[in-house]
Amino acid sequence: MTPEELRTLTLFNTVENSPEINQRQLAQELDVSL
Repeated sequence: MTPEELRTLTLFNTVENSPEINQRQLAQELDVSL
């Protein structure tokens, strides 16, 4: 895995474990527009 893939996986795991995290916040982390 590349560092970027690991970073993305970590972010998704964080959201899985913390449902209160806003999806829009995650999108900003991933530089993706909803």
